[in-house]
Amino acid sequence: MTAAPGPEPSSEAGFSMVEVVITMAILSVVLGAVTTLFVRGTNSEADLNLRFQAQQDARNSIDLIRRDGHRACNVMSASGSSVSLAYWDPTLATPACSSTATITWCTRASGTKYALYRVLSASCGASGGTKYADNITSASGNVFTFTAAVGTNGAVANQHTLAVLKLDLIVNVRSNALQSYHLQDDVALRNTVRT
Repeated sequence: MTAAPGPEPSSEAGFSMVEVVITMAILSVVLGAVTTLFVRGTNSEADLNLRFQAQQDARNSIDLIRRDGHRACNVMSASGSSVSLAYWDPTLATPACSSTATITWCTRASGTKYALYRVLSASCGASGGTKYADNITSASGNVFTFTAAVGTNGAVANQHTLAVLKLDLIVNVRSNALQSYHLQDDVALRNTVRT
């Protein structure tokens, strides 16, 4: 006994249009999700790199301010947004602390934030100098607090303290308060004149 012959196989074997459309729809959803993950990862990495660079610039700036402060012999002027440090001038007939050899650190507005500059003169001015840090969100760019030296003429006899420059930088690349990086340091101006 022979089996009844079935339908003859089609000579046009392949996928139907409905199967191709469904496969493409599923593939589009999967590739869209994978692409979104890659884009978010890339954006997060870029954001992390920007924040790290801004924080590193601020740390390097504080280190350089500390070195400048340790070498300074006097503070010519100080405000919340700038400090001018005087140095010994060896070109004078009698080397002395001179107002002609000065370095000024200051903040300048940079959009809605501030940038930290080092200027080789007695004042900051509106331009010039080298920018060392950016994205500073400290109130009105006020990052410096100067406390003068106290000597025997102070309130307590035989009390001697050096002049101190306090630094307070808040760095934030984005406007998110949770991503703020707060740096503080006290720089003893060890070459300043004691009273």
